[in-house]
Amino acid sequence: MAAYLKRNMGSATWLVAVDSAQSASSLILSTGEPVIAMGGFTGSDPAMTVEKLQSHVAEGKLKYILIGDGGFGPSRGTSADVTAWVKAHGTQVEAAEYGGTDGGSVLYKLG
Repeated sequence: MAAYLKRNMGSATWLVAVDSAQSASSLILSTGEPVIAMGGFTGSDPAMTVEKLQSHVAEGKLKYILIGDGGFGPSRGTSADVTAWVKAHGTQVEAAEYGGTDGGSVLYKLG
């Protein structure tokens, strides 16, 4: 997935948005690119809002978001509204496109 994201990020500021810094760390280390940790270090900080996400996408700063197998929600640090917005406005990337497997996390392309 890291290679796919790096190939396709274009001029975006961030490689991808994920639920926590713990999730982001391996992507940052393997690509050298910045990753948004929407829920802070552990994923429990509700830092991302729909408005912030919309702004990042509209400005071309973010093209991809990874939603974990449990999705996002208040217990994961990102509101259910963010998850709903991503599912309504993003396009799910088929796992086969980036060498992933079905199940687990789901990658969405935004914008």
